[in-house]
Amino acid sequence: MGGKKYDPADNYRPLADSRFCDIDGRTVKLTVGQRGELEGVGREHDLVRSWFALERGRSRYNRVGETGAELVRVQAKLGVWLIHPCNAHAGLSVDDPGIVEDLVV
Repeated sequence: MGGKKYDPADNYRPLADSRFCDIDGRTVKLTVGQRGELEGVGREHDLVRSWFALERGRSRYNRVGETGAELVRVQAKLGVWLIHPCNAHAGLSVDDPGIVEDLVV
């Protein structure tokens, strides 16, 4: 079975216009530049979370928190509510035994 290795990027779907709402649920209109900024940060966070789900390495755990914080910062700047700040991290404690230390080769 020499099939292609799973890549989360193959399954990424761009954000729908209906997802751009403020914290009260009102639709927010974004310019092309704002949408591009939000789409870029949102895509990166989504992919990092997917890769962390596949392989729970320490560097990926740290990267989920970094990209989540950046997504929260951008959505606050644009007045958009995509994810709750509590969901911006990996959801595991720092010392969780399921997170493996990265191997240095």
